[in-house]
Amino acid sequence: MKELILQDIILNQARREKSPVQVKLINGDLLIGTIRGFDNETLILDIQDDQIMIYKNSIIYLQTDTPVLKDLP
Repeated sequence: MKELILQDIILNQARREKSPVQVKLINGDLLIGTIRGFDNETLILDIQDDQIMIYKNSIIYLQTDTPVLKDLP
């Protein structure tokens, strides 16, 4: 049985739904955009006409406008 990884569930659902997300970084910056993709170490965020790669270890939190964990499998 595959292990349930909440981070992957949240990021995948936000990516699929193209939900706007707020990403707060440890340096205090707040980025708002949509998730293009991610892996174990990085997150690609679309911000207007640009893309930015963020290392996950620099993220304090990620917030969506709407709940993504409506129904856990």
